[in-house]
Amino acid sequence: MKLIYKSTIGSIVAIIIVTMLFSCGNEMQSINDLPKKDTLPNEQAKDITLYFSDSGKIEAKLTAPLMKRYSNENDHILLPEGLFVTFYDSLGVIESTLEADWGIRWEEQRKTEVKYDVVILTADSEEVYTDHLIWDEAQGIIYSDVFVKIVSPEKIIWGDGFQSDERMDKYHIIKPKGEILVEDLDEESE
Repeated sequence: MKLIYKSTIGSIVAIIIVTMLFSCGNEMQSINDLPKKDTLPNEQAKDITLYFSDSGKIEAKLTAPLMKRYSNENDHILLPEGLFVTFYDSLGVIESTLEADWGIRWEEQRKTEVKYDVVILTADSEEVYTDHLIWDEAQGIIYSDVFVKIVSPEKIIWGDGFQSDERMDKYHIIKPKGEILVEDLDEESE
């Protein structure tokens, strides 16, 4: 009886020791999988509104459901849940709007990149549709290198990429693929 009791206790102790040795094996991996300090945002806010101004005049208003600000060697603001921007002229009148499902703003370079279901609406009733757009504030241009469709009251143009001034006054399609005059569409529907 004593022999069975001693071997049972010895087996239990051996199982516990082996279990403890194997359970600690992934602890360092778990620690290494934690996010690094420099990959976490310094600030995070929900339902934000940012104003961009020059000499006291508001040029643009950006709203977003979530903003993450990173302050490291590449300072940037990440807008992972989408954004809506309203652009104003010098008198405070709305010139255009921009909407996208994702965005990032590089502070030092003064560049904003937006992706996924990007839509620009202008005061001249023009609409721009694309999946990727870059706004270069320093150069005063917006551009894309992917499929784009521009709808105006006179025509619909599409192609691969475009470039424009910020106000969408002067734009051109880089690789045009087609153009339809709106009056042609009206005649076909009659």
